[in-house]
Amino acid sequence: MENIPADNKRLGEKEAAEFLGLSTHTLRRNRSIKIGPPYIRLGTRVVYDQADLRKWLNEHRVTANG
Repeated sequence: MENIPADNKRLGEKEAAEFLGLSTHTLRRNRSIKIGPPYIRLGTRVVYDQADLRKWLNEHRVTANG
């Protein structure tokens, strides 16, 4: 089992969408077509680790050099 840092916060769908600057609709669509950030399903609830969201954002960073 992976160690979760003590300062890592889990965000609900609405909070995660706001953190990423996306609508909840876009976040759901991206999740369904498997292009969104990693998530955790807890029964019917979906949560996101804030660390995973930061990593996902950094992986999709586009710079002027490519």
